[in-house]
Amino acid sequence: MQRDDEHLIKGNVKLSKEDENVLREKFVLDYCRKKGWDKESLSPTQMLEVVQQGGYKNPGMILS
Repeated sequence: MQRDDEHLIKGNVKLSKEDENVLREKFVLDYCRKKGWDKESLSPTQMLEVVQQGGYKNPGMILS
């Protein structure tokens, strides 16, 4: 069975802002977990690193 978020992302479907925000939030959580950072207390340098990542800039590309 295909997950709903995969269905939204594949093809030429434009994501809504709400969907983009959900995917960005998931990316931030996963990235911070991978780096061993506390998402709630990121330094400006850490936040800059996060927002420069492809998964943050292009949230629709996460699952495609």
